[in-house]
Amino acid sequence: MTGSIAPIIINKLLTLFLLMFLGGAVRKMGIIDNNGEKYLSVLLVDIFWPALIFTSITGTLTRSDILENLMLPILAMVTILTGAAIGYAAAGLTGYRDARRRSFLFQSMMNNFVFMVLPFALLFLPKRGAGLLFVHNLGIILLLWTFCVPVLRGDHKQSLGQSLKTLAGNPTIIVTLIAIFLVLTGLNRSLPGFVVNSIELTGSSTVAIAMIVAGSRIAGEGIKALRLDVWNLLIALIRLILVPGVLLGLSLLLWQTGRFKPETLTIFMLVNIVPVGVFSVSLANRYNTAPELMAQSVALTHIIGAGTMFVWIILLRQMPFFV
Repeated sequence: MTGSIAPIIINKLLTLFLLMFLGGAVRKMGIIDNNGEKYLSVLLVDIFWPALIFTSITGTLTRSDILENLMLPILAMVTILTGAAIGYAAAGLTGYRDARRRSFLFQSMMNNFVFMVLPFALLFLPKRGAGLLFVHNLGIILLLWTFCVPVLRGDHKQSLGQSLKTLAGNPTIIVTLIAIFLVLTGLNRSLPGFVVNSIELTGSSTVAIAMIVAGSRIAGEGIKALRLDVWNLLIALIRLILVPGVLLGLSLLLWQTGRFKPETLTIFMLVNIVPVGVFSVSLANRYNTAPELMAQSVALTHIIGAGTMFVWIILLRQMPFFV
C-alpha cells in the first residue's frame, strides 16, 4: 500500500512546487511585481477562493455529511490553539520581544490550511474532500481574524464588536455559511446550472493562482528569504513536527472514543502537517510586523515541508482512522 501511494504523493508535492517555481519565474522575468502580486492576491481571496468553497460544499456534500462532521470547525480551532500553546512557551524561553515575538506566535499558530492541503484532501477523499476541508476551515478562519491577527498586530484586547465586524465582511466566511445553509436546507439542488458552472469555472484555478502568488512572494524576497537560523528552525520544528505530533496523539485518542468518522480525523490531520501560511507575509506587510521574517519562515518551512509532508502522509496511512 505504501509503495503504491508514495509516487502519487510525490507527484502531488512536485506539482505544487512546480507552480510555486512558475510564480518565482514570472516574478524574476518582471511579468509580475509587488503591485501585480497584491491585486492577484485580492482576486484570489475575494473571488477565486470563495467560488471554490461554494462549489465544493454545495456540489459534493449532503446534509448528513455536514451534520456528521460538525466537529470539524472545532478541531480546526484545536489546531490553532495547540500551535499557540507551543508558540507561547517557546517565545517565553527564547525571550523574543515586540514584532519578532508577534510574528513568531502567528507562524506557530497558522499554516497553509487551504492550498497545500486541497490536493491531498481530494486524493484521499475524491468526492467529498474539498467540501469537508472548507467546512473544517471555517473554524480556522474564525480564529484567524478574532485571535491570530490581533496577536500579530499586538492588539490582544480586540472588542467583540470589532471581531464581529471583521468576520461580517470576510467573503470566505460569508460564502462558507451560505453554502452550508443551502446544503442543510436542500436548496443547493435548485441552483441554476449556468450559475453553478460559472462559479465552478471561477474557482477551478484557485490552487494554481495561490501557488503562483506564493512563488512570486518568495522570489520577491530573494536569497535572503532562506535562512537557517534559530528563529526559522524553531518555527519549522513547531509547525512541521511538534504540532502534528501532538495532534496525531489526540486523533488516536478521539478515534478510540468511537464518536469520530475516519473522514473527520483524516481532514483534521492533513491540515496539521502542512507548512506555514504564505498569506502571513501579506498580513505582516499590512500590519507592519516583520514581513521579512515571515517570508523567511514561509520559504524554509515549504522546502523542509516537502520532506516532512511525505513522511507524515506515509505514517498517517498506517493509522486506524485514516481513510
